[in-house]
This record gives sequence, structure tokens and C-alpha cells, in this order.
Amino acid sequence: MCWGESSGAWHATLAGLHAADRVASVSLIEPNGVIARTPWRALLKVIRFGGNTTDEGWRKMAEWLTPGVTMTDVERATAKASQGYRIAAGWARPLKDAELESFAPPLLAIYGGASVVSDPVAARRRLAERLPSAEVEVYPGTGHGVRGQVPDEVMARIVEFLARHDTAVRLDR
Repeated sequence: MCWGESSGAWHATLAGLHAADRVASVSLIEPNGVIARTPWRALLKVIRFGGNTTDEGWRKMAEWLTPGVTMTDVERATAKASQGYRIAAGWARPLKDAELESFAPPLLAIYGGASVVSDPVAARRRLAERLPSAEVEVYPGTGHGVRGQVPDEVMARIVEFLARHDTAVRLDR
């Protein structure tokens, strides 16, 4: 099992793409920029937020990403601490058609229906065309923080997916 959320979805995707023999399945939560392009307006807004790294700036970005959800002090401190992190694997980019078509592990992609950084409609369409075995779940009314907004539903969906695809994983512990 390999899973990732937001930019971590890019890392999980790379593991599934380049080490498929070591990955039983891949679950992606809000994989912005991996299946479908991140909208330009979202990229520009993230850059703008990046210039305002105050607590108020982080609050505004979190509210934009997931309206109605307030960042905790720990989440804000973690986000601030991560500012200097540089991703060795580079930033997410949409998989090429051939990469998507050759993706071997079972794939689950979960999206917030009202996400500002992902395009669930385009992602679902692209997966249906290029990797029809992929499973896509879209939670209406949720944003980029879909796992935090509807944690029981998202985790139940992932556990159900794992139960079907990761035979070595015991989910009854």
C-alpha cells in the first residue's frame, strides 16, 4: 500500500509508477497536478499566499483551500516549518498518457468536489480514458482538505479499497 495526500500524492504516484512490483495499491487524496493540471488561477494564488507567511496569511490560505475548516496551531506550525523544504522529486506534473496507461498498481483517487486546486471532473474523465481500472471518489461540497472534512467517509473508502487490493494487509487489528 502506498498513499499520499496533496503534494504527497505525487510521491505515491512515483512509487506506483517506478516501483510497481513493490506496491500493492496506490491511494491518492487530492492529487493536485498529477492526473489533471492544477488551474493557473490556483497556482497564482498559492504564489501570492507564499509571500504572506504570517499567521494571518496561513489562515487565509487554509480558508481558501478548505472553506469552513480552521487550521489548528499544530497544523499552522507544521506548515511554517515546511516552508524551507525542497522536494527532491520535483513538483507534481500531470502524468503523460503513456505513463498513466502503464500504471500497474490498483489506483484510488479521492477528490474534494469543490476543490480549488484540483479538477475532479477532468481527472475522472482522463482516468476513464487512460486507466479505466482506476477508482475515483469525489466528495461534493468538500475542498482540498477533504480528508479533514469528512474523515470517516474518506478513511472508510480507503480501507474498503485496501481490503480488496492489499491482501497482505490485515485491516481487523
